[in-house]
Amino acid sequence: MNRGLVFLDKMVDKEACVSVGAYNTPDIGTAVYDTKIRDSIAAGCPYVGFAVPSYPCDDTDNDKFKNNVAHSVDGCGAHIYPDPGDGKSGKCIEGSHFAAYKNQ
Repeated sequence: MNRGLVFLDKMVDKEACVSVGAYNTPDIGTAVYDTKIRDSIAAGCPYVGFAVPSYPCDDTDNDKFKNNVAHSVDGCGAHIYPDPGDGKSGKCIEGSHFAAYKNQ
């Protein structure tokens, strides 16, 4: 359920059914970005189904975020953001092996 928060400066409340490190705090550490989410379904989420870090564009065997589905989300299926633990994420990021339907 949407928390109904209103933010200044066009900030977004990163509400998600599944969120891996999307709420940036100084003490979070980089280990959280190694979390793996596979074969999962997120449904009825208020902003995004999955908020997850990217993986390098040249990493063809990556399985951190794979075979997941988001549906009926009051927003988008996935928010893939640059992985803070990957020094190359400023140039190219990737997120794949994911499906979404019935999202706004």
